[in-house]
Amino acid sequence: MSELSFSGAATMSIDEKGRVAVPARYRASLKEAGVADLVITKHPEGCLMIFPLPNWLPFRERIQALPAEAQGWKRMFLGFASEVSLDSAARVMVDAPLRLHAALDKGGEALLLGVGSHLELWQPVRYEAKEQALLSQPMPESIRQFSY
Repeated sequence: MSELSFSGAATMSIDEKGRVAVPARYRASLKEAGVADLVITKHPEGCLMIFPLPNWLPFRERIQALPAEAQGWKRMFLGFASEVSLDSAARVMVDAPLRLHAALDKGGEALLLGVGSHLELWQPVRYEAKEQALLSQPMPESIRQFSY
C-alpha cells in the first residue's frame, strides 16, 4: 500500500469530551485505504501530529533508530504516542496530555492541516503566531528557487 498523503486546512471544534471529528475529505482517503486507526503524538513546534497507522510505522522506526543522544526526542514522540480509532461519528479522542501540549481546550477551536504523510492539529492563535513569525523571516533559498 502506498503512503497516504494529506493537504488542506479545516477549522473544527473540540467537543466537551476532548474529541475531534476527522473531516470528510480525510475520512474518504482513510476509508479507501482501509485505515481506521490513527496515532496522535506531540510535535516539537507545539501542535499535534496525527498519522494514519501505516504512515506512523515507518516514522516510529526512524525515531527508534535514533542514537542515545536523542533519547529526549524519542521520549517526546514515542512516549506520548496515542493510538486511536475512528468512532462511529468519525471522531478521535485527543488525550489530556496531548491537548495540554498543543494548548487545545475542550469546547474550543482547532485548526487541522494536511501536511503530507500526516495531519497537524493546532490551536488557531498559536498557528497564526507561528505563521506570522515564519513570514517575517527571509525566505529560504530552497523556497525562493521553487517554481510555483
